[in-house]
Amino acid sequence: MYIRFGDIPDGEKSKIWRDEHCVGEEIGVSVYDVKIGERGEVNICLPLPLSRDALDTFRALVEYQNRPCYLVDGEYLGVGNDGEPIIRNVRIIEEIQYRK
Repeated sequence: MYIRFGDIPDGEKSKIWRDEHCVGEEIGVSVYDVKIGERGEVNICLPLPLSRDALDTFRALVEYQNRPCYLVDGEYLGVGNDGEPIIRNVRIIEEIQYRK
């Protein structure tokens, strides 16, 4: 299972951003790995090694952008531009409420 910030993009291809400019597309949908804790809590796993760009992207998604957050599943394709998992055939399991 994975966490997706934002709705599933059309064509199941996430955009690659540099600053505020779109510079390309991923081969699928960008997500974050998760671990489900003993009490059912969802723990987000950031990609390692963690780059400054990946950390900045995660921080912006959580702190500054008012996006929905979903627990999703899908077929793993590989690693994205920021080291995050990329999937396709995305299935939303549930919407996650999170604190900003």
